[in-house]
Amino acid sequence: MNGAGNGASKGPLRPALSREQLDAALHIGRGKWSELKKDRPRVTCYTIDNVPKETPSDRDDGIYVEEVEQPKNGEKYRVYVTIADVAAQIPLTIKNPYSHKPAPNLLADAAWQRAFTIYRPWGNDPMFPSSLEHLMSLEHKKERLGLTVAIDLDKNYQIVKTEFVRSKVRAKATDYMGARDRIEGVKGLSQKQIDRFRLMNEVGKGVRKHYFGNSTLEADVAREEVVYPIDRTDPETYAFKAQKMVETYMLLANHAVAEFFDKTKLPFLYRNFDEAHAPKDGSPNRAYYSTTLTEHTELQKMGLKGAYCHFTSPIRRAPDFYNGHMVHYVIDVMNAMENVLIDASGVENKDKIQDTLWIYSQDFIKIRHDSSKLCALFQKVLKDAGLNSVDATTMYVAMAKNKVPAMFNQHHKPPLTSQQLEAYAATINHLNHYESEMASAPEMKEQWKDKAKIDRAKELVERAVEGEDASSRLSKKDPKQFSDLLRYSAV
Repeated sequence: MNGAGNGASKGPLRPALSREQLDAALHIGRGKWSELKKDRPRVTCYTIDNVPKETPSDRDDGIYVEEVEQPKNGEKYRVYVTIADVAAQIPLTIKNPYSHKPAPNLLADAAWQRAFTIYRPWGNDPMFPSSLEHLMSLEHKKERLGLTVAIDLDKNYQIVKTEFVRSKVRAKATDYMGARDRIEGVKGLSQKQIDRFRLMNEVGKGVRKHYFGNSTLEADVAREEVVYPIDRTDPETYAFKAQKMVETYMLLANHAVAEFFDKTKLPFLYRNFDEAHAPKDGSPNRAYYSTTLTEHTELQKMGLKGAYCHFTSPIRRAPDFYNGHMVHYVIDVMNAMENVLIDASGVENKDKIQDTLWIYSQDFIKIRHDSSKLCALFQKVLKDAGLNSVDATTMYVAMAKNKVPAMFNQHHKPPLTSQQLEAYAATINHLNHYESEMASAPEMKEQWKDKAKIDRAKELVERAVEGEDASSRLSKKDPKQFSDLLRYSAV
């Protein structure tokens, strides 16, 4: 771990990316990426952000919602939240040419050393090297590696099943204004996209009503950062509806993933907001990461009960990156279980097995070391899938062929221990609390206000040059604001 957590009680030192880390990022090329995407199913997703689709950004996540046509377990909607599969592209360790033991990956070390991407009025300081961010980001119509959580909801928006999939995506990007246009059915847009966005919006409203009592979800970004064309009435309010929809799905995904891991008892980083158990580092910030789940009192006030984590932003947050590695382990376990069932009952039953297997995923993970309990659970899955049971001898032969449970008792163990994650969390929490104090400083708030005015002025000038009459409309509506904008545009 190269000393993760050793500086937690010292100064708020966030090291710059080293030359070795920058060089390592350049060696993650298309060769490895092409190998990783093999055998991954293609998943559709829309990335909705606060920047135009043509502008490169750290797009961590995308969403897609569909109605389930042939429900098997009471599900009505399936929500897909796909994140950039950073964990697959940045392993925790690499081959060591001088030893049989793997060596720490310098790029993975950057996560706990730097903790998150810092956003400043004058520019961003990314957690990982920028060259790597652009390779992993879910950019518009660019093929990328994805890590998808598929959440089945019943008619009351209760979670029926949570499943993880290694995917590949060619995201369709839009900004919040474009998303709202589709929800409203603006003339000239594809009816297929309008229907899809309206479904996402309606299901999002149902989720908010069920989990948050239909409370107003405040955006998790400074409103000054959201700059849109000024040729629409009250653009910020117009965009906020789509922004709230996206945030609803991010909250749902983070909750579903945390609830899943809480039932497996695997090492995992939860996001707590709890004054009684917060680290005693002198910070007033009660939000913190830990492998011990306590509670998130702020989300509870909004109506969300149960576990919570950060999963949806692995490009720009270290806990999401580490949790992504734990998701990969879950997928490995469930792939092994699926292979046992297919070998025991026949490949022709693969689809029926896949429909039922993940219902018992948390049970499989908890008993993955116990052959007799696994044998009984395999029989239960076959029965629930409507398939003929197989005798115990056949099942044990299939288990032995796939090295289950031997592989989990020997070499294939979780990639991170609770001790490792707690050490990482100590450093991340310290840096996070220090950054919160920096971001809330009065001088920083003033700089963000200045940036918003400059961006608005720049946009006004550009539109005036394009021949639009936005500037003349604004000068009549609010002469003082128009004067301020001109002054900032001069700056």
